[in-house]
Amino acid sequence: MDATRCDEVLEFDRIRPEAKHLHEAHFLFRTLKLLYGDYLVTYPTHMSSYNILKRKSAAKAFELIGVELGFMFDVLFTKAMTGVGLRPRLFLRSINFLLSASALLAFWIMARNSKAYSEIDITISYLLLGGAIVLDIYSVIWMLLSDWTMLWLSKKREPLANSICQFIYSSRKGHNFRRWKEDVDGYLKELIFKRLLDMRSRYSCQDDQRIMILAERGDHALRSNECSEKFGWPY
Repeated sequence: MDATRCDEVLEFDRIRPEAKHLHEAHFLFRTLKLLYGDYLVTYPTHMSSYNILKRKSAAKAFELIGVELGFMFDVLFTKAMTGVGLRPRLFLRSINFLLSASALLAFWIMARNSKAYSEIDITISYLLLGGAIVLDIYSVIWMLLSDWTMLWLSKKREPLANSICQFIYSSRKGHNFRRWKEDVDGYLKELIFKRLLDMRSRYSCQDDQRIMILAERGDHALRSNECSEKFGWPY
């Protein structure tokens, strides 16, 4: 299966270009979940994953894996956009915001017509209720700008969904919404990626060969540079 056929089978050719990397990362994430569940990955799925990665540069491949790790982080830790669809979550967030705003309004009416509360208690209550509203607004904005929302909207064939998707993409100033604490040097990315592609190019479906490739250490580097007999291992 070549790259073009892979896009047709996975329907990536029908996805908006700016959101294609999200669908590729989500496909790799769903494949990874099979491995974590101790399921066998079928050969077409394996080849599809390989075709997605091999045609990318090292920087793009690392960026794609970063998006995939973001999906994994949400599923394992934040639970964002994983159990309920976008529309129900927006509805629940709206209800939560309306409740917080109603509580603030009710407290303002009660505090205005009553002298039973001290100024410091009223101030603290305003700060707490206002903070809850700010957090609700922030969570809605974060949800709308998330990869899950882009993934969901990019599947729609509606003009409104396309417009919203384009607006969100332009608001994010690039592909990735998350920013990781550490960055990897470009040369190191290239070195790691080339090494993985080299290992994959020598792989076949034989278990013995797979074990041998995974067990490679410095001996492969010596053999590939024709230095194994000159240096060898000290034993």
